[in-house]
Amino acid sequence: MKLNKYFEMQEFLPPDEYKLVSESENPLKAFYSRMDKRIIDLAVFVREFFGKPVRVNTWQIGGQFSLRGWRPKTCKIGAKYSDHKIGK
Repeated sequence: MKLNKYFEMQEFLPPDEYKLVSESENPLKAFYSRMDKRIIDLAVFVREFFGKPVRVNTWQIGGQFSLRGWRPKTCKIGAKYSDHKIGK
């Protein structure tokens, strides 16, 4: 699901969380309850500043990365209250 002209929702979420969000009654509201909109705006800024594609997670295109954006609190990667786990 498109967030803007450069990014899709699944680029910021791991597969299981994306499934939950996309199946919710209001997927955008569910997405933004996890992610701070400012991080999406920052990703757009970086994309436009460099004029090059930017990838967060790549699982949706067959890549290996699924935990570079939002991470569940149960994830063993990173600190307990890292920005990844609070959507920032």
